[in-house]
This record gives sequence, structure tokens and C-alpha cells, in this order.
Amino acid sequence: MGGGGRLMGKKFPPLPVQREAADPSLSVFVTANAGSGKTTVLVDRILRLLIEGATPANIQCLTFTRAAAVEMTERLRDRLRQMAIMGSDDLAEEIQRLCGRPAKDDETIRARGLFVTILEQPGPRLETIHAFAERLLSLFPEEAGLPAGARLADDNDLAALEPLVEDALFAHLGQMEDGLQHFSMLEARHGANNLLAMIARMTPDRAMQMVLPPLGADDEGRFSEDMRLLLREMRGQNSATISKWLPSLESYLEGRLEFVGLASFFLTGSGSLRKSLLKDLNHLFHPLQESFVNILDGRELQRITSEHEALRKLGLLRFHLRSQIKHDHGLMEFDDLIQSAKDLLGMSEARDYVAFMLDARIEHLLVDEAQDTGPDSWGIINILLGNMLEEMEGRSSFVVGDVKQSIYGFQGAMPSLMLQVRDDFMEQMKARNLKAKSLPMPISFRSAGAILS
Repeated sequence: MGGGGRLMGKKFPPLPVQREAADPSLSVFVTANAGSGKTTVLVDRILRLLIEGATPANIQCLTFTRAAAVEMTERLRDRLRQMAIMGSDDLAEEIQRLCGRPAKDDETIRARGLFVTILEQPGPRLETIHAFAERLLSLFPEEAGLPAGARLADDNDLAALEPLVEDALFAHLGQMEDGLQHFSMLEARHGANNLLAMIARMTPDRAMQMVLPPLGADDEGRFSEDMRLLLREMRGQNSATISKWLPSLESYLEGRLEFVGLASFFLTGSGSLRKSLLKDLNHLFHPLQESFVNILDGRELQRITSEHEALRKLGLLRFHLRSQIKHDHGLMEFDDLIQSAKDLLGMSEARDYVAFMLDARIEHLLVDEAQDTGPDSWGIINILLGNMLEEMEGRSSFVVGDVKQSIYGFQGAMPSLMLQVRDDFMEQMKARNLKAKSLPMPISFRSAGAILS
């Protein structure tokens, strides 16, 4: 049972912190524990907005999952359905329990008709961020630069794209600098099918994470000079060990033996360092041995880095080719919805017009499951919040989440962004002398205090 719920048929009023969070006259960022009644507070806030006269279509609630959107919708309709059939005294009592003050006459009349109102009129809009982005793009397709008839792709659409993408990739390899060489090098190591799968997993974000720092210079020249010094000392001595290794070292300095051919001189058959090979010359041997290993490791790292960079370039090429083919076929994926909506709101030439049109539609913005929102989705929310800041009279915002409950990191969720957005928004509200509050809800109705402590 969340705060403001029922216990054995008896209703309880919201806790003070819950009622404050649900107050539509106050913009709030709520950080709440699991079981603290987050959804109850969100629904209470929408109810209070509606009861106090907000236009349903101007209430926009964004969440991360469809399950959460469905749950909020069902809870809201259930509460409104109950209000529609309550007796006058019970309805007045329910409004007082919800708002913490006596109900006004127009509020009881309005509350009784709200269930029919939301059935006959659009709103409140309770939807996922992806559904919002899709609806936004459908309202402004030309401004977003979408082809006619653009739509969300299904699994069959995406499967049909793959042969086209693969053909385009091979067609462009010859135009890409060292493209064929990169592909052949990686194919020899991983096989064609594995390589194509690795390339297909590449995204711009992953490519950015794969950028490696430049490697240091290969100091084989200094190594050769030190090797000449050792060789000169070895020629002045006479032993079976020196006689065994002298020809190989001379071959290296004369260019007839590759650098890697010196491995047996410095390393054992198992690849470990030789502890002592030239007893009287170990003061020269061991520094050379260390230099050899450093150069050998550096070259292996260089090989890995070259493959790494080749994979990154091929993956980016495929990603951009696939994006273009999707666009040409009028197809979009969920990530495309978010990116296109963010670009429309923040970067397109029509952004001011779109912002103006949206501004007339959104007077109250509510964001649920903020901890599961990724950077691009936050980009959309930040723009919406920023637009509201320009004129907050009669408007409000509400964001709720719990950084401890974030479970969608694999889809790009960054719970720390919620706290960053909260701090930035509170600072901007304070600078404008506007009412806003950051509210923690550390309570939980799912566990006993001893467990939580």
C-alpha cells in the first residue's frame, strides 16, 4: 500500500511529502525509494491538475516503458471512474483528502464529469518517450526532414534491409581508404561471418568508446645500437654460449634476420625471460632483454590497435550506410525516433516554430522513471523543460525517479543524468525566482523500517 491508499477498506490521506509532491502549483524533482508511492503521487498530481481546471490535452506525462504508461492510465481512469459515481459528501471528502483543503463547488462539479471528459477529449497524454517522439514526428514530418510515409520499422522490414546494407558495404569498401585491406586483414583473423556480425554491432557511441590513444615510437634504432655494443663485447670473449648465438646476432645487425627472430636469444621456449645467458655480460644483456620485450609488446599492441581501428571504421561505414538505406525506404527504429525528435526540437531550422506549437500544447509536464532515461531522451526532456522556463505562469513540471532502481543501462540509461538535470533545472528556476523544490521520498511501504535501516 502506498501513502494515500487503503488499509482494510479505510482510506488514508497522503503523507505531507506526497501531498507536496502532488501540488500542481509547485514544480518538483522527486527522488524516491522503491515502494514510496511514486505512481500514486504522479496520479494524484494529474488528478489535482484536472480538478483545479487544467485542460486535459495540455497535460503531458512521459515514461520509459509501455507497462508504466498503461499502469498510470488505468490508475487514473479508475480514480476518475470512482469520482464519477461518488455521492456529493464522499466526493468532497475525497477532494479534501487529495488536496489537503476543503473542496470548492466548481471542483466537485468538475471532478464528477472528468471521467466522461477524458473519454471524449484527447488527454491527459500518458505515453512513453518513444511514443511521444513518434507522435511529434507525425505532426512535423516535413520539418523533421522525413520522407513521405515514414514509419516505424517492424522485424520483417529490418530483415529485408540486411542484404541491401551488406551489398552497399562491399560496394563502398573500394572507395574507403584501405577499406579492402582492412576487411581482408580482419576476415583472415575472425572469418567473414563473425566479422560481419562484429561490424553490425557498431554504433557511433561505441565507436567513440573504441578510440585509443596514439602509441609511442618504436625505438628499435636505439636497441640496435645497444646490440652492437653487446656484440663487440661478445667478440672479445670465447665460450660455447657466445659461439652459439654470435651468428644470429650478426645476422640481425646485417639485416638478414627479422627483429622477432631474436626471441629465442632473450626468451625461453615457453616465452618467459631468460634469467642468465651471458654470465659476464648480464649488465648489458638484461637491459637489452627488457628493451626487446617492450618493443615486441608494443608491436603486438600496434597490431591489435590497427585491427581495432579498422573494425571501428568499417563499423561506422556500415552504420551510416544502413541509416541512409533506412531513410531512403522511409523506415525508422526506436533510436531513430528519439534522435530525429531531438534534432527537430533542438537543431532543425524549424525548431522555433515547433517549440511554439508544442508550447501551446504542453502546460504541465510530468516525467516518470527518470532513472531509466538515456542521454538522447534527456535531450528531448531538457528542451521541453527549457521551453517551459520561458513562461512558467500557470505551468508546472514534475520529474520522479530513483537512481537505485535503474535497470536499463544496457539501453543507454544514465541515472546520474537525472540528478544533473535536477540540479540545472533548480538553479534556473531559482535564478528566475520561480517556485520549485527537490523532494526526497525515502519512505517505503513495501518493507519494515528494520529492513530498510
